[in-house]
Amino acid sequence: MSEDSKNQNKDKETKTENYINQHIVPRRYLRRFAVQNNGKYRIQTRIVIKGQEKYISPLIDNVGFRKRIYDVTDKKDTKFWENYLGEIDGLYGKRLEDIIAIITLSNDGYKVLTTKDKADISKMMVAQIFREPESINHKKDIYKKISFSWPETIKMISRLPSEHVAKYRNKKEYVENDEQSLKEIYLDFFFSCSTFDYYCQLLQSYNWIVCYNILGKSCPFITSDNPVVIENTSNKKFGLFKVGLEPPNTRIFYPLSPEIAILLLPKNKFDDSIDCKKMVVKDSNAIIKMNLMVISQANQHSFVSEELFHQWCK
Repeated sequence: MSEDSKNQNKDKETKTENYINQHIVPRRYLRRFAVQNNGKYRIQTRIVIKGQEKYISPLIDNVGFRKRIYDVTDKKDTKFWENYLGEIDGLYGKRLEDIIAIITLSNDGYKVLTTKDKADISKMMVAQIFREPESINHKKDIYKKISFSWPETIKMISRLPSEHVAKYRNKKEYVENDEQSLKEIYLDFFFSCSTFDYYCQLLQSYNWIVCYNILGKSCPFITSDNPVVIENTSNKKFGLFKVGLEPPNTRIFYPLSPEIAILLLPKNKFDDSIDCKKMVVKDSNAIIKMNLMVISQANQHSFVSEELFHQWCK
């Protein structure tokens, strides 16, 4: 085989593998936390495997992915949801670049986000929350728990009039689906226009603080493969399924770059006059606290250097 043929085969294998490896966090997003060299983006990465931590500096193509996590069998295009998410990921390009430019050039205390900016960033955040493996697996586990208790439920239903038995037949089929089907049910529901729009509107109902980190060079905001931090300020629990998006004590933190992060605060506790305003942050302890929450919530990869991590954990 000629050298050219070998290279062509290698390219095909790489393209096939990239199509199988579906990113759970957009690569365009990760570029803002990576270092570019000769057109390639590398990112400082902390991985914890079986309690052992490891630090690497891979290409962004090689982090934050799962194999075929969004593939479906209930549609003609098996990559339907991957392509759908790809359209939302487009917002991380020039659209986000323009938002960041305005924030950077504006003065402290000025309103730096428009209604359209909030709408677009909400789409990024909601898509990120729902595309997470934790979200998909959590819902599948709930369906499984329902199916375990279903035999007893069937006995009770069988005693009902025939019209009620027919009514519940579809519910029986619903909870007895296999894992692939449960994943498809989840994706269809949470990425439906009505559900997705509801949660986007919900996030927009918060007061948004635009945090501008002037210590971005020495103490930057970092991110992970699960970057939307959802915290309950009352009991200090965090994570979507321990807190939820609607409780009055929910606070949401989302880093956009090493210098900029969005902090969502409930309107019932803060004056609306703070909404969409830029706030300069120069307290390294506050930055480190949020960064450590980002790290704790990571699936596998938190994007931080070994030096910074150990410096923060002294």
